[in-house]
Amino acid sequence: MRAAVIVYALFFGVRPFPGLDDIVPMLFGTPTGWAMLLTGCVIGGLFAAFSFAIAVISIPMLLDQRLDVFTAVGTSISTAWNNMPVMIAWGFVVLCAFLISVLTAGAAMIVLFPVIGHATWYVYQDMK
Repeated sequence: MRAAVIVYALFFGVRPFPGLDDIVPMLFGTPTGWAMLLTGCVIGGLFAAFSFAIAVISIPMLLDQRLDVFTAVGTSISTAWNNMPVMIAWGFVVLCAFLISVLTAGAAMIVLFPVIGHATWYVYQDMK
C-alpha cells in the first residue's frame, strides 16, 4: 500500500485523493495518469517477479530438507535466474490459475491451487 501512495505522490503531488468518482478520468484521461499506471505496473511486476523467484523452489525445499531459509531462498533465486524461460512459463501458468480463481469468486481455488502445489513439488524434485 505504501508503494502505491508513493507512486501517486510522485505523479500527482501531495494534493488529496480526488475520490472514486474522479479517479478513472484522472488516470485514463491524462498523460500523467497513464505514466503513473505504467510506472505502477512496472513496480508491481518487479515485486511479483522477486516474490516468485524467492518462493518457487524455497518453499518445497524447506519442507523436504533441513536447512536454513537463506540457503533455500538463494537456491530458489539462482534456479529461477538460470532457468528463466521455464520459470516465466510457470509463472504464467500460476497467473492464469489465479485469474481463473478471481473470475470464479475463489471457487476454482479449491481445485487449482492444490494442483499447482502438487506440480510445484514435482518441479522442485526435477530441479534437485
